[in-house]
Amino acid sequence: MGLVIRALISLSSAVLHISEIVSQQKRLSPLLGVPVYNNIAKNSTSAQARVTSQPTIAKLPVPPLEKTLEKYLRSVKPFLNATELQVTQEIVREFGSDSGLGRKLQRLLEDRASRTDNWLADWWLKYAYLSYRLPVVVHSSPGIQLPHQSFERQEGHLTYATRFIQGALSFKKILDENRLLQETLGKDPLDMGQYYRIFRTCRIPGFPEDSAYFPEPNDCSRHIVVIHNNEFFNVTILDENMRALDENQLLSQLRFVVEESPRPTKTVGILTSENRDTWAKYHRLLSQDPYNRKLLDIIEKSLFVVCLDGPAPDLGVADKQSISGLQMVHGGGSRASGGNRWFDKALQLVVGSGGDVGCCYEHCSAEGGPVAYLLDYIYEYM
Repeated sequence: MGLVIRALISLSSAVLHISEIVSQQKRLSPLLGVPVYNNIAKNSTSAQARVTSQPTIAKLPVPPLEKTLEKYLRSVKPFLNATELQVTQEIVREFGSDSGLGRKLQRLLEDRASRTDNWLADWWLKYAYLSYRLPVVVHSSPGIQLPHQSFERQEGHLTYATRFIQGALSFKKILDENRLLQETLGKDPLDMGQYYRIFRTCRIPGFPEDSAYFPEPNDCSRHIVVIHNNEFFNVTILDENMRALDENQLLSQLRFVVEESPRPTKTVGILTSENRDTWAKYHRLLSQDPYNRKLLDIIEKSLFVVCLDGPAPDLGVADKQSISGLQMVHGGGSRASGGNRWFDKALQLVVGSGGDVGCCYEHCSAEGGPVAYLLDYIYEYM
């Protein structure tokens, strides 16, 4: 595998073929009026007020040591016999005694909590995701499927993809203008930060753990990456004033992508489905070439990725819902659409020509709620 990668690096255009697409019209026409869902959380009882600035969020409390130990014993009890339970109870009593290690650790935890907004957040990101070395595919990255579609030829496929992209941009506009409704738990406001990490975010492979690219507030990325037949295209969809292409302009870009990639090519994207240590090694090797480094930056700093898939392969299941679900999670492997992905990217919108649509998202940027909310919004938008 290493020899193959080295050979590809010497022909960098064959490693990550990203075509720069410019609008076929010299001047963008004024942005057409599109529906904006001001009441984005109209079906949610937890959202009551718009977010104009992040309100004061309560810090994550540290549970009392006694409560933690009590819960631990309840958790292990069903798995222990009487003798094992007695031994465990004795260990817990010693751990939680005035001179036990538990008291010292509790004080350290409370000290950390006093100096941070959320004592768990960094540890959760590090140990639940970035240090996890199994592939992100299946093991940690979920897929979300939308209702199956029936497209009339290629034009229907690309028209749907166009509206899909526009729906995502409409949601991003709500975020950019601070018009997202504030979510609450009872009367307590919840942290809305995860919504603002859906776009532009990317996981970066590394040793001994990965890192995450979270965009700065002044990041003005204006492009997406569209993948078709395993080829990567850099598509600028916002002009210098951050106005989006209209539907006809965007559709023409997608037509161009399809015309320029008529046959499947090398499945470079499949590398992102590898074990994280393996992918980190090849990512570092690819990055040694300056041109490759530039192309990787284009992918990793894009707003999101759009995967224009072909028909779903035979995956050994009969019903369309299961087939679509598998396509969203892993793309069917390297012989299907698994190479038509960049699994490190926080958000990948998937539109298959056979009607399988939805998304795959890398988990370190956000939990399921914000991403499901985004997909629900896009579906209503369309």
